[in-house]
Amino acid sequence: IDQLKPDLFLPTDLGTATYAGTFPSGNGEKSATLSVAGQNRQVALYLPSSRGASPPLLIALHGSGGTGNGAIWDSAAMTLANSEGVVIAGPQARQMNKGDWDNHGAGEVYWEPHPNTDPNTNPDLLLIRAVIDAASQAYNVDLKRIYVIGFSNGGVFSIAVAMTLNNTIAAFAE
Repeated sequence: IDQLKPDLFLPTDLGTATYAGTFPSGNGEKSATLSVAGQNRQVALYLPSSRGASPPLLIALHGSGGTGNGAIWDSAAMTLANSEGVVIAGPQARQMNKGDWDNHGAGEVYWEPHPNTDPNTNPDLLLIRAVIDAASQAYNVDLKRIYVIGFSNGGVFSIAVAMTLNNTIAAFAE
């Protein structure tokens, strides 16, 4: 993260992300596929029966080699979801063709927080934008209560998401 420069993260009104796919209705554990930047991306979801008409959204980001489902289970986010009516989304990182600055190797699954921090071209930032939009469409999530948490590489990416989408993300935790 020490390589990231604050001037790379400027407030931006991004509009709606371009993607295909929708989130399912109902309650409990669900999954969806969103097509973003030419790739099909999996998103694990937990939809509490206690959610209100305009619930908050918590995006849980897994670490390197992890899964969206694992991010939801490992963070115990479902406990929060059930007690507070929070919709939880656990998107899946990409399998990368090459290594990166953080010692990831070719073929590993990880988030790309750097060097591409452009929310209009970084496929992972585009996915986060699509998750927010799909959750807004399907569940009427409160766009003033969008939160991001992450573990390890997902924690680093949660910082990048919060800095890059600073007009969208209410808070983050690593």
